[in-house]
Amino acid sequence: MTEKNDPAVRWQPLEIWLRADLYERARERGIDIGDLCNRALAEALGPDPRGVQSCAPPPSVIIARDGGSPNLPAALPVPTTKDLHPVINAEDPSASTKVKLAKRHPAAVPQPHLPVPVTKENTPPAVLPEKVTGAQRQKKPPVKKTRHELMKMFFSTSVSREDEGGEGTSKDAMYDAFARWCREHRILPVPDRRALTVALKNQFALQETEIHGVPSWMGVRLI
Repeated sequence: MTEKNDPAVRWQPLEIWLRADLYERARERGIDIGDLCNRALAEALGPDPRGVQSCAPPPSVIIARDGGSPNLPAALPVPTTKDLHPVINAEDPSASTKVKLAKRHPAAVPQPHLPVPVTKENTPPAVLPEKVTGAQRQKKPPVKKTRHELMKMFFSTSVSREDEGGEGTSKDAMYDAFARWCREHRILPVPDRRALTVALKNQFALQETEIHGVPSWMGVRLI
């Protein structure tokens, strides 16, 4: 028979089905089942017309379990999982013990996603609220207007100049309208009559007169 390590011989691995009792008896006697099968097949086929000598199979023969179906597919699917089961060498008496002692690699456990540590380099500057002092929390007092500005506002909103020949407005009516305007605009205390008289004379150039014996301002009227 041709040696198994002869590079000129091509080997064909196959799965064969054997009776369990025959397999145990052959294993106990140390019989090379592959070599015996090749010799029996060579004798049944006779001499090869191409001149190729019959030879023994490779050292490893896969033995199917007892009770399996002999109708096997032409090509077995290639397993895709990483955890492959070991192949049992039928000719190795210690194969089952080696398989039990073989270490199986545990499945890889996915590592949890750890948060990126916060450092000074990757931390944006915090926008702090603007500090408000105790003095700023207090309400700002209203800006007081000068007497000149108050008189100007009153005159522009409550008094209208008359053409020549108008009757004018009495001083009492003018002051009453001015005092009412100050209270409506929350201007307190209300300036006195003398302050209004001086402002109308100097600031607006009004002239005093008497109409039917009543002191009045000439050339103006209340709106």
